[in-house]
Amino acid sequence: MIINTNILYQNKSDVGGIAMGFFDKAKQALKESVQEGQQNVKSSIQSQTELINKTTQSSTSRLSNKLEAIQEQANEAAARQQNEVDEIRLKKATAKVDRDVLPDIDKERVIGKAPVYFQNNYSKKLVGATIITPKIYQLDDSTVTFSLSHAILFELISMSFAGPVYHEETIQKELSPATKTTVKKKHHGIAGTVIGTVLAPGVGTIAGAVVGSHTGKDKITDGHAAKVSTSTKQVEDGAPLTLELRRLDNDEHITLVLAARTKDYDRIRSEIKVPEVKDDNDEHSESISDEAVNQLKKIKDLLDSGILTQEEFDTKKKQILNL
Repeated sequence: MIINTNILYQNKSDVGGIAMGFFDKAKQALKESVQEGQQNVKSSIQSQTELINKTTQSSTSRLSNKLEAIQEQANEAAARQQNEVDEIRLKKATAKVDRDVLPDIDKERVIGKAPVYFQNNYSKKLVGATIITPKIYQLDDSTVTFSLSHAILFELISMSFAGPVYHEETIQKELSPATKTTVKKKHHGIAGTVIGTVLAPGVGTIAGAVVGSHTGKDKITDGHAAKVSTSTKQVEDGAPLTLELRRLDNDEHITLVLAARTKDYDRIRSEIKVPEVKDDNDEHSESISDEAVNQLKKIKDLLDSGILTQEEFDTKKKQILNL
């Protein structure tokens, strides 16, 4: 078999050319794909950057608005606080002016006084009481005050005491102290023998035997515990003493709660008089004449005897009393 080598070489050359063509095309396609991928990545990065910028701008805007709102609220709070401070200063200044114009009371006007016990300093300041040894004073016009210097005057409306209130205390008193048990020893024969032997051997032994022949017992004195008497007693505590007051210069009603024991309350009640409130019914009953009373008795007898009905009795009663 004869092979034409020229044809073989020619075929090889054609195959190589075809392969190179495919390679070039693949290379070009790969290059284009890479370029396209790079372009896509670039576009994606650009889109993400734009989105981030927009989001950042929006967040910054919202944050800026929020900060402005917070700042505005802070300014309003500061303004309110400053107003409150100004009002407090004004009240203090007004209170100081009011105290400066409060009158001093002549001691001759005092018709009763008694020590009082405040539960806190606020209550003292509320009624203008002196800090040391506060007292309640009643003046000749029945008004009360808690200080004669720069006095605030009050109308005493009512006084009520919630006591007495007690607690129990246990008291122990020692009647006799505790004693210990004591033992007084008696000398026995063996002791005499030993001593005699030491002092004079031989003779001492006989003497010791004679001494030891005496019998005796130890004297024991029993001890005892301390004798104590126990008792209890009731101790009174301070209970609320409530005063209803009306301040005369501004018509302010004040409920003042003091602390008092029974003796304190009795002393205050004996010195400070609460003005009696007249009952309209009492005044009306005092104004009923003797004639009206007799008429009422008569119609009551008629009611009891059955001559008048209850309705007729009520009508007659109103006519007699001018009701």
